[in-house]
Amino acid sequence: MKRLSLTNKVVVALVPVLVGAVSAVAQPAKAQPNAYDFYLRAGKALDYTGEGTDFPEFNDAKLNAPFRLPLARREVVLRHNAKALSLMRQGFQYSYRTPAPPKNYDPYDGFVTFPIFAHMRQLARLLHVEADVYAAHGQYAKALNSGIDAVRLGTDLPRGGALIPLLVDVAIEDIGFNDLKKSYIERLDARSAQMLALRLETLDARRVSYVQTLQNEKADGLSRLRYTFAYPKWRKEFPAAQTPAQITTTYKRLMDETIINAALPYPQRRGIVEKNVDEVNKSFVGLYLSDDAEKPSYAARGIFLERSRAHSRLNATMLALRAYKLDIGHYPATLSELAPKYLRRVPMDPFANNKPLRYKTKEIEYSLYSIGYDGVDDGGKALPKRAHPDAKGDIVAGINTK
Repeated sequence: MKRLSLTNKVVVALVPVLVGAVSAVAQPAKAQPNAYDFYLRAGKALDYTGEGTDFPEFNDAKLNAPFRLPLARREVVLRHNAKALSLMRQGFQYSYRTPAPPKNYDPYDGFVTFPIFAHMRQLARLLHVEADVYAAHGQYAKALNSGIDAVRLGTDLPRGGALIPLLVDVAIEDIGFNDLKKSYIERLDARSAQMLALRLETLDARRVSYVQTLQNEKADGLSRLRYTFAYPKWRKEFPAAQTPAQITTTYKRLMDETIINAALPYPQRRGIVEKNVDEVNKSFVGLYLSDDAEKPSYAARGIFLERSRAHSRLNATMLALRAYKLDIGHYPATLSELAPKYLRRVPMDPFANNKPLRYKTKEIEYSLYSIGYDGVDDGGKALPKRAHPDAKGDIVAGINTK
């Protein structure tokens, strides 16, 4: 059999993760208990068989619109997958840690390094079905809780992992945010709204930082470099003049610069500019490099993580505002009045150098938003749906927070 080139191996490793086709494989012994084990068992318990339970019916395209399938059919899906959801929620009782890969593993082999991610995306879709069914029965607190469960599932995955687990986390959280609808929130009683607000705030506080993710990514990259240099024909694929030691030194320096940059508040993050990068480091670090320090790459700024933070805080604040209004009779004059009863602290905007989210109230209504990717307050003018990261506008609660 012809041996795959390194370039092709990278593609082969990532494709099954991104399209949702990775199968579980045996992992080395892990410290117990670990939520990872419950999630892996939940993934294996997913039932794709039986009349009306074919998961392609519940694909990403339909997550952005109400299901057109009969309610009874969606309930069949839930009945067939009750065990999977139960195992997943048992895992919520424990902390999550990505287990170490087997010794002498191929770091380009996604089937070894990412065995559960496809299952986690399917579990998140199942939670979306559950939320939809609860809402159809008028059980809005349970519907919102199912959405927050998906957020919980997503925020666990990067713990101990590198960049790809974080990207899968963001995709899963987006599924959960889709169910945190303002129309559901406005039907809650005060205590349910308060409880859910505090739960969402807790999940946001326990997120893995982008700095930690990049530190893990650096370590993972060093493993891949060592594997690369052990490959007999690596110089043919990467015609670099530098020695492995020189390439490794450059890699460490560029990743360290990226990590230092990620530790800054979002508006202060700049592009990592490096001219004449060797071919190996273009492959390994190119995602973070930029031609202009004032125009950083999306990965260098970590825009995807900050977007999730903004969505989470906006939704938690909407829940807290609902509880406050029901208790007091009107919305607060400022968000500071929500702390510490309805939220433990004033919600900050990750795109605004951690200044509070923008908030205005007019008796029976309010405006709540993050200033968005461009760092400019557009007065609550919402970003367009599926906005490009360079788009102008704000992330507005109840409009484009999903």
